Amino acid sequence: MMDKLTGVSVIICCFNSARRLPRTLASLARQQVKSNLAWEVIVVDNNSNDGTAKVAQALWSNANNPPLHIYTEPTAGLIHARMCGLKSALYDVIIFCDDDNWLDETYIEKALSLMAANPKIGAIGGCGIPHFDGREPSWFNRFKSFYAVGAQQSHGIESQAQYQYLYGAGIVLRKSAMLELYASGFKHLATGRQGKRLLSGEDIELVIGLQMLAYQVVYSPTLTFTHFIEAKRLTWKYLTSLLFNVGYSAELLTRFRDQNTLTFPYPNYSSLWRETKALMKAVVVALLPFRKYEAFPVKVAILFYRFGALSFHLKNQHRFKERMQPVAIL
Repeated sequence: MMDKLTGVSVIICCFNSARRLPRTLASLARQQVKSNLAWEVIVVDNNSNDGTAKVAQALWSNANNPPLHIYTEPTAGLIHARMCGLKSALYDVIIFCDDDNWLDETYIEKALSLMAANPKIGAIGGCGIPHFDGREPSWFNRFKSFYAVGAQQSHGIESQAQYQYLYGAGIVLRKSAMLELYASGFKHLATGRQGKRLLSGEDIELVIGLQMLAYQVVYSPTLTFTHFIEAKRLTWKYLTSLLFNVGYSAELLTRFRDQNTLTFPYPNYSSLWRETKALMKAVVVALLPFRKYEAFPVKVAILFYRFGALSFHLKNQHRFKERMQPVAIL
């Protein structure tokens, strides 16, 4: 096993990332690694039109840097770009570094050490520290987890109450475990973000799949990175769109989250009524003047989450009388 752990592949999936890449690659160039630790950087260009690939190549020209490989993935969607990077990676330890993640100087060294210490670990989540492009909104702390910021849950594979969830920014994965998962017939329902559409859930889906194969999924506060958040992502319009798509994706992943109690097929008339009632309740709560139900802007934001969840059921009514078929989900 140790021969597979002697290197690290850092994968950066990009869509029009020319503006964000300089500081991301600069953080990688500053990595403090042992001289015998082999590592590489993989940039996957997912339909960019701003010269992302040329910018990456020009920024990484220093002879002291490890190899940089650039690949093009024509199919839109974060999961497709990540799969392209995974197939191309030389090493068994994978780090998915988003184009706005600035990894701390010891991130690669620590990631390798943590993976090598326990072969049962399939994925490790880090801790994102926000760096705002502008002023921090008053509502940000309430919704920071949706921005891949802050500490993550950590209860381990032994807990039967729920799965361990990790956000995808800065996540460390074992390539051999992922290949085992895909060889088992695992299919992604969530494709991740596609251009401006803020779909999510692909990272949660992946780590749940690893846990279904008895791999451990853990959080390490020693893995820290700065998450640069652009001003355009700190607007009310962006937040409500984000929450709408998070709500949609949460229902998309119900086949994992509520597997023991799920009534097939899903979605169905019962789940449609449930989400309709949940939305109606959220509307009533938003109109109530009582502070204990959150401030009005937060209550409105939560409404968009409920709209997204209901949207999933409305869009997939054609499946109400079918058995669950993962490839049929929209």
